[in-house]
Amino acid sequence: MPLSVTRKTSPVYGRWPETVLPMKKIRIQCRLLSGFCLLFFMLAGCMRSSPDESLKNVTDQEAKESRSIDDYPLAPREIDPSILAHRNFKEAPMLAAHVEAGELPPVSQRLPDNPHVITPVERIGSYGGTITRRLASDINDETAVRKTLSESLMEYERPVPGKPQLNLAESYEFLDQGRTAIFRLRKGLRWSDGVPFTVDDILFWYEDMTLDENALYDPLFPTRWTSGGKPVRMSKVDDYTLKISADESLGKILRTLCHDHIALPKHVFAQYHPKYNPEASYSDLKKRTTYGQLAFEPGIPRLSAWVPVKWEHGQKALYERNPYYWKVDTEGNQLPYADHLEFVILSNSEIALLKFMNGEIDLFDYSVSDNFSMLKGKENEGQIKVQLTATRPLIALFLNWDAPNPALRQAFRRQEVRIALSHALNRREISDILENGLLEPIGFSLSRASPWYSEQAAKTHSQYDPDKSRALLEEAGYKDTDADGYREFPDGSPFTIIIDVFNHPTMIDLCQFVAEYWEAVGIKSILNIGLQEILIPRRINGKFEVHVTSAPIDPLFQAERFAAMGPNLPFWHRNAGQTGPKWLHEVTSAIRKAESTLDDNILDESMIFVRDTYTRELPFIMIGAGPMVWASNNRVGNIPQPIYGETSSRGWDRGAFHEQLFFIAN
Repeated sequence: MPLSVTRKTSPVYGRWPETVLPMKKIRIQCRLLSGFCLLFFMLAGCMRSSPDESLKNVTDQEAKESRSIDDYPLAPREIDPSILAHRNFKEAPMLAAHVEAGELPPVSQRLPDNPHVITPVERIGSYGGTITRRLASDINDETAVRKTLSESLMEYERPVPGKPQLNLAESYEFLDQGRTAIFRLRKGLRWSDGVPFTVDDILFWYEDMTLDENALYDPLFPTRWTSGGKPVRMSKVDDYTLKISADESLGKILRTLCHDHIALPKHVFAQYHPKYNPEASYSDLKKRTTYGQLAFEPGIPRLSAWVPVKWEHGQKALYERNPYYWKVDTEGNQLPYADHLEFVILSNSEIALLKFMNGEIDLFDYSVSDNFSMLKGKENEGQIKVQLTATRPLIALFLNWDAPNPALRQAFRRQEVRIALSHALNRREISDILENGLLEPIGFSLSRASPWYSEQAAKTHSQYDPDKSRALLEEAGYKDTDADGYREFPDGSPFTIIIDVFNHPTMIDLCQFVAEYWEAVGIKSILNIGLQEILIPRRINGKFEVHVTSAPIDPLFQAERFAAMGPNLPFWHRNAGQTGPKWLHEVTSAIRKAESTLDDNILDESMIFVRDTYTRELPFIMIGAGPMVWASNNRVGNIPQPIYGETSSRGWDRGAFHEQLFFIAN
């Protein structure tokens, strides 16, 4: 049931009346302190243990040696051409054993004709060991696995995410004034089961699984695969040459190909598709190709550095190196360095932190919140390294411009009301209490990494000014006519907002603050706390009033969040195509122009227009921009410094490129 946060009730489930607003700080700090104390006593009595502890070890010989990072050679910036010419590649001992037993062909035969050469962040690593990470859930958190393992035709530069560069593709060219793009795959690429990877696998994924509405897992076609509002066209030139075309220029196609996975193994899934098997059903096909199945299920061939070999639901997922992985380092060593990648499922963040600090988890990435101070303390002991990513918008309050309540719908469509809601928020207090003072107050902003970022625009409408908020609401005609402390809609009903928030402690704490601030300016606020599987359908179906989720940071790549790019888009204004304001249709046109141009000047002009319009109109409200925490055990080598945590504007959120991580023997 939704929980009301009012000044007339006693605290319920951690919600406080406005008259005891300062108690929020004490209560949250006490909760954090109790967590810290729990961790202290658990750490004091814990010894490292793991059911797969043997997998954490490197070779027996290395285990006998005491080595430091300086004992590992610096990576050459380029590979010796003779290694490629003579195919003098090296492989992991565990794969060499399979070759010797006749179970695998030699590494020179497993790699493509032109393997992708990766220049390591710093060192040439050693083979062996298991990289262990944490997931909060294997069902709702599978995105983290896809971010770690997905491969596409292109990728961003390393380690600093810059321009798109080649990945699965070995070359590309634009024709017909940018309306056609030709991509040539690396000849000899293979799936992890040894079957050749060809254009047929890409077309199966696109034509049979993405364009086919019956097979598409998502309810809406992904707008990043459109140009001029229409899906791009893909066709086969030959087994290793893909043609992508559109009626307008493919201005964003290279960036799109840095983000998405690009194929499914047709030799596996065609038998489950009704197009190829009349006895198959779409319902069964969709069950076999959910994001969770594709991320965790053993037996599905992959192009990634590791493939799943064991999945214990709600416990862990274990991945083993892909013998046909197609990347080598600059000394000709087939990647990855680590034999295994393991994700342990830990919903409790305090236990996850404990395990990381106790050495049972190697990498730890989290938002800046309760754990930052403890991680920095552990860093001083010399066992871990803690980094903060560049700041980016974190959380947004999406107002439903088509809210079921007509009175609220009308209010949200008024610019002065939206600005009033923003000025009511004390973002600095939220930052100090919840985010260690590291959250930068913003009203609307792109990421600092964006070429179109403006600090002046980011600060607009972000100042805490409850008096201005009250004045704007008064001017808009929302007054407290019955002196009960709440404003009324024109029909006399109380101005009430229901805030949908996921059942996560930090998110709940944040929304408690938001509710209190809005109540302080006379708007009754109710928290509707629920699981993702309950609240996301409300968002998709337009049944929410305010939905709290991650903030979009790139209008070009996340166009469906910013513009009327198709039916029922954006989700916060599903009827924008019919009733959307003029400025939103202008934004839509600007984004479409940016998507289709190859002219950087037109791109810049279009995106600056989008930024400035959103800054002025404030259709949804951002809380702040902040960094993410990236912590790693010091026994892991090739952790990039600094860490870049962009998700949407820079491809998948790969703070570290896992295939080049290795363990330092000690």
